[in-house]
Amino acid sequence: SSFAAYPYLKSKFNRVYKVDGLEFAFKDNRVMSLNTVFKNIRKISRRNYNNLKRLKSRIDYFKPEIVISDWELFSIYYARDRKLKLLAFDNEHYLLEGDYSVPRWYKLSYLKAYVVINMYKVKDMICVLLPGQKLKNDSKAYGIMPIIRDGLIGKKLIKKDFILVYKSVPKFDPILDVLKECKE
Repeated sequence: SSFAAYPYLKSKFNRVYKVDGLEFAFKDNRVMSLNTVFKNIRKISRRNYNNLKRLKSRIDYFKPEIVISDWELFSIYYARDRKLKLLAFDNEHYLLEGDYSVPRWYKLSYLKAYVVINMYKVKDMICVLLPGQKLKNDSKAYGIMPIIRDGLIGKKLIKKDFILVYKSVPKFDPILDVLKECKE
């Protein structure tokens, strides 16, 4: 595992191994292509190489027959390298399989994301869909709605004088200005 998932999984399971995975560099909620390249080049080291080699050996010892990936790139690489069945369970493949249009001003960002995701496209995929999203008619993917924790199911809507917002990029604040303009 890598990033935020590692400490969580490590606290729940005995044999969790850290993978120093690839990352995207963001600025103002946009992927910075060149910075992304440099950020990941800095991770190239003998230590990381040896860690990945050890991890491959541990996985080989387990003798998996299938790899289920949430678009974690090492797992995709491993499955392809070992010619194992691979199932992707993610929302990234929606960019390839979704039925939607891209506004003209987002075409360059879309093309960059499309190229990266297409490099890791898998034959069998489950796309996590949000309300209103749907897959292309000829899509081979299977679409599901996100898994919602029991603690959220059945909660009643409460209207108060605040809005709870989850942001994956902490520095991207224009969304707060837009929400402050909402009347309700």
